[in-house]
Amino acid sequence: MDILVATPTSCHKAYILDEFLIAFEWFDTHHNISLFMVDTSPVDDDGENYKYMKYKGVDCIHVDPPHEKIHCAVDSVNVAWEAILREAERRKVDAVLSIEVDVICPPRTPNFMAGAMQANDACVVSHAYDYPAIPLGLHALGCTIFDPKPFLDGSPLWVPGEYNFEDLLFTKPVEEGLHVIKMYNYLPIRHEHNIPPSAH
Repeated sequence: MDILVATPTSCHKAYILDEFLIAFEWFDTHHNISLFMVDTSPVDDDGENYKYMKYKGVDCIHVDPPHEKIHCAVDSVNVAWEAILREAERRKVDAVLSIEVDVICPPRTPNFMAGAMQANDACVVSHAYDYPAIPLGLHALGCTIFDPKPFLDGSPLWVPGEYNFEDLLFTKPVEEGLHVIKMYNYLPIRHEHNIPPSAH
């Protein structure tokens, strides 16, 4: 299976970027995996986060979302996912494995997530990770694998003030009769959300 490991990121997660890249290098998988990241750092970052990612050898782009479309930071993430889906289509991958930069996953993650996807004939498989005030963990884009094809039909991936790509990821497949699997406590995932940002 060809898998694109992908995530939006920004200077606000620079404190954990190096550890994320080490975790990616340690992925032990028989699948063909590649990494693609989209930097959404604000203008006052002066491109430092993007330049550091390039210095580390990351295949990445920077996006400056059209100002009139942006109502909050979440919208910048939505624009980043538009870019990721275009890249997935260009590379003709079988799956996109979304792992957010502050979600540190164990080496067997790609094999486990792809295996669960194939065994259940699922469009989307997500694994919960710890998050404040959610006892069983959060199901979001922190650790989720999905088939990109249903999201490449030309329909909007997000609508400002109505829904985000993250919402669409879990609702559109169900509406189309496709399987969405949510798992808990199979992988020792570490969510580093409590570490304050710091300089490189």
